[in-house]
Amino acid sequence: MEIANAFFEYLSERMRNENNLSDITWALCCSSDEFRKIFIEYCFEEDIQNIETFVREYSRDDCRPDFFIDDKNGQEYIIEVKIYDRNNHFEQYDNVFKNAKKAFIANYYFENINGWKIKTWKEFLQTLEKKFDEFSQEEVNLIRSYYAYTKLVINYVEVKPMNLSNVSSIKDFYNILQQVVEECNIVKLHEWNQTKSAFTCNEYGKYLWYESGKNKYVYFWIGLHFEDEKIYIYVQYKDKGYCPDRVAKILTSMEPGDYYDELIPDDPYIWIPLKEQYHEQLCKKTNVENQKEIIKKFMEEVLIKLQ
Repeated sequence: MEIANAFFEYLSERMRNENNLSDITWALCCSSDEFRKIFIEYCFEEDIQNIETFVREYSRDDCRPDFFIDDKNGQEYIIEVKIYDRNNHFEQYDNVFKNAKKAFIANYYFENINGWKIKTWKEFLQTLEKKFDEFSQEEVNLIRSYYAYTKLVINYVEVKPMNLSNVSSIKDFYNILQQVVEECNIVKLHEWNQTKSAFTCNEYGKYLWYESGKNKYVYFWIGLHFEDEKIYIYVQYKDKGYCPDRVAKILTSMEPGDYYDELIPDDPYIWIPLKEQYHEQLCKKTNVENQKEIIKKFMEEVLIKLQ
């Protein structure tokens, strides 16, 4: 399962356009009858029996829908796939495939078009997730990996319930981090002009820099990464303007420390995660000095290694 997930995750970095998603979806439809049934049923809101052909990029006249299907009764079906492209050809398809049933699936919402089933990839994934237990053991790992791949390709964002009672902890974290930065005695830390960008929908922290030799500087970010709810330091180690070669070499060979876990390469960055056992302590109501000490030792342990 882990290998399959890693494979599709790497695939999503290179194969993330509409044709790639269509190709992989088609291949899975051809490999798994159950997946094909769920996909087609979602698109057309009906259980289509006795499928004769399921063709990728079927050409007729000047049209080429992403998927073409027909059944033994001669009923035709076409599916048009989009991710971000809004250059749609509804009228053209209507003229060429007059009697076909038509579906359109994208990662954005589109107005209802007469004669078309308008669908979204996000809702399809939600439908697919509910049906994982309908697959055989042999299939389910592949289906889950496809699910993860498609989420990455369409930039699927899961919205979780809010707990506004804990929002104040974000301010507390920032205040503690500010004290840790000011009190650091390994190197003199400075905030830099990316500070306004230190807060995004995925990140909340500080951009910092320090001198590392004559006319040499190391720039890094430290803070909360909301996507997996962990604390990281990350360094853009491949850019000499942000990280000297000497420091980059140290980063690429650093073993896990007492407070930080195994480093995560993310070209051109390296992410340095706080160990889970210490992160758990930051999620409990405990002495503020103890929490401050964890963040301080985490940051300073990394900085010491980079000297």
